[in-house]
Amino acid sequence: MKKAIYILFFAIILIACGKTYDDGPSITFRSAKNRIVGTWKVDKFYIDGADSTDEFNSKLGCQIEFLKDPFPQSYKCFKLYLKQCNDNAIYSGYWCFLSSTNKNKVQIDLLKDTTFINAIGTFGSERYGRWTILKLTNKELNLTTEGWDYEWGFGMRTFLLNLKKI
Repeated sequence: MKKAIYILFFAIILIACGKTYDDGPSITFRSAKNRIVGTWKVDKFYIDGADSTDEFNSKLGCQIEFLKDPFPQSYKCFKLYLKQCNDNAIYSGYWCFLSSTNKNKVQIDLLKDTTFINAIGTFGSERYGRWTILKLTNKELNLTTEGWDYEWGFGMRTFLLNLKKI
């Protein structure tokens, strides 16, 4: 009887720690927030399926730093920085999960900054993206979103962002 209780308890733990994201790990003991927090570099950036990594790197070339520090105007959001950019600027914003129970969507907002010249996609002054997390491990984060084409004004485009933790 005692053995059956241990097996049942272990099975419940495995199910509770199971796969949250389609391409994510099968089992993880770290929360989604703890896996996101850190500094990430852009490995690949796609716009409507076309590899736009070189364009991202030439315009911005930033690393993205997700922090645990609370964002002052919101109790649910946390600070975010774009740093090590080509223009040596540091851009600030915030990130948060869109739901406290469903950690599949994360919002990334960049604050108004008149010096943000080389914008691309959802990365620019007062731009935001509601990203769906496709994969989240300790070392890899893949996000996708549909957003307005600010540069050309032709409507919605699909962006895919593959990040590697530094």
